[in-house]
Amino acid sequence: MKRRRRTSHSSLTIEERHALLQVKMRKHIEEHGCSIIGVFGTEDRPNWTYSIGIPTTVPEAAEILIYGLGPDNAGRIINLVVEQLREGRIFDLGRQYRGILKDLPVYFGRVEDRHYDDHVGQAQDYHESSTGFPLWQLVWTDTQGRFPWQEGFEEKFRVAQPLLFDPSVHGQES
Repeated sequence: MKRRRRTSHSSLTIEERHALLQVKMRKHIEEHGCSIIGVFGTEDRPNWTYSIGIPTTVPEAAEILIYGLGPDNAGRIINLVVEQLREGRIFDLGRQYRGILKDLPVYFGRVEDRHYDDHVGQAQDYHESSTGFPLWQLVWTDTQGRFPWQEGFEEKFRVAQPLLFDPSVHGQES
């Protein structure tokens, strides 16, 4: 009897798929500075994308989460942040930065611990901790350069980008 070779990940057990994903993530981190996971949203929650491994590549740096953009666009932004971190750029919480998203500023807020479980499960597995690693949300502006907490922010973008932190705690710049 001839043995059938597995040709699809669907024939793998959950444990085998998880182990394969861990190997792929570690390879991406080694080659690119991080691995990126895109999560498709639902009717109640838009897409989000997050990094895994940035603190391994750049000690003292945080994992990055971006809401409301497709995984390709968000992945490019995360890769650009990693590239800039590797070149020595330092990002701080509660500040606006240019040079990441064309001419529009971005802002970094620390994701509250209560959001980790629902958003970054693979990062938790990688770090072997539920909240013991830094996680920052990169927030983008509307077409006029306003952030969600600023007056006049375009409502159509508010739904696409729920905030996982309280901007008043970070002393956001207006």
